[in-house]
Amino acid sequence: MNGQDSWAKYWLSCCDDPEAFFEQYGWQASAIQPGDEGASFGRFTFQFPDPSLPDQPHLYFIAACRQE
Repeated sequence: MNGQDSWAKYWLSCCDDPEAFFEQYGWQASAIQPGDEGASFGRFTFQFPDPSLPDQPHLYFIAACRQE
């Protein structure tokens, strides 16, 4: 089903630059996509577009720390 089920609509959002988005709220974040180095592990074979391309489908894993 890959995004076609009724729950998928709750996970839609739009953020071309998640690090900048988190930074404006006082968080230092890093974002990687499944399949990238550090988030591959051989389980995710779909290749997302380069993160520098705006308005493309992206899926990010975010790690963030609150800045003091």
